[in-house]
Amino acid sequence: MALVWLYGRKSAKGSSAKAWWQYIFRIDRVPLYFGVLLAAAYVEEGLWGGLIWREHLRFFPILSELPWVEDKIILTLLIPLLALPQSTHYVFDAMIWKVRGPGSAWKDTLFKKKASV
Repeated sequence: MALVWLYGRKSAKGSSAKAWWQYIFRIDRVPLYFGVLLAAAYVEEGLWGGLIWREHLRFFPILSELPWVEDKIILTLLIPLLALPQSTHYVFDAMIWKVRGPGSAWKDTLFKKKASV
């Protein structure tokens, strides 16, 4: 997520960046950025716990009131939806770790260097 922040920060400095983009990626907004990430992670984990696993509900008092889903059709739709953030994380990791590879655009984007070939 730090690399995403760096990318957003760099692109916010451009003259064509939208005002809201520049507002979000100001250095004094770092706590807000990470607060939103933590809130999203908390809700995601709470939904898994409240709807699917029914574990650690003391950490998710509001979401613990959700009904336990046992219907196979609903589970067939719900589980991939809840797994989407983790899957997205793996895709981002694959792209980011290619920064070491030759010709990587991430080096230009994040570190203002030309990728070595």
